[in-house]
Amino acid sequence: MSKNITIRDYKEGDWPSVKLVLLESDIYTAYGSTVLKSEKGRIDFYAQVPEKGKVFTACITNPSSSEKDDQDENTELEETRESIVGYAVIDFFSRGIFILSLIIGKEYRGLGYGKQLMEHIKRFAKKNTQYTILRGFAGEQLVNVHTFLLKQGFRACGFVEHDLSWNHSTIHYVFSLREEKDEEQEFLISA
Repeated sequence: MSKNITIRDYKEGDWPSVKLVLLESDIYTAYGSTVLKSEKGRIDFYAQVPEKGKVFTACITNPSSSEKDDQDENTELEETRESIVGYAVIDFFSRGIFILSLIIGKEYRGLGYGKQLMEHIKRFAKKNTQYTILRGFAGEQLVNVHTFLLKQGFRACGFVEHDLSWNHSTIHYVFSLREEKDEEQEFLISA
C-alpha cells in the first residue's frame, strides 16, 4: 500500500533526483542516453514556459530523527526529508492535455504512486481544459506502460507506424474528461 504523495510543480533543484528516476526507467533502458538529453530539454522548456505545459514532481516525506540533545535526553528533534518518487511532463494543446512523460522510480513502482500522479493530472486537466487527455506512448515492448494506462481508464485510440519524434511506432491512448452520455449526445446533435 502506498503512502500519500505530495505532487507539486517542478523546481530547478529537482533535476538530480528526477534524473535518477529517469535513469532507472524502462524508457531509458530501451532507448539509452538520448532519452536523458531529450527529457532534460523537455523539462527545462516546460519549467520555463508554463503556459505551454507543466512538470509535476511526486514526492514523499521521509521522517528521520536526529541524535538526542545531550542536555535533554527526552527531547528528540524530527527532521523531514523529501524524496522525489516520480514525475510527469504534460503539454497543453488545443483539445486537451498530452502526457509526454510519467515515470515512477523503480523502487516505488507497484505501490500506487503512479496512480496518484495520474489522478492529479486528471484533476488538473478537468480544471484547465474541456476536452480530453491524450497520451501517446512509443514502444510496443513496454507492456507495463500500456497495462498501466488501461487500468487508469485510458483506451487505445490509434496506432502510428512512424513517429518522427522517436523514429518508431507509437500507440495513442485517450482519456475522456466528459461523461459518456455527453459525448453520445454531442455526436447525435452534430450528426
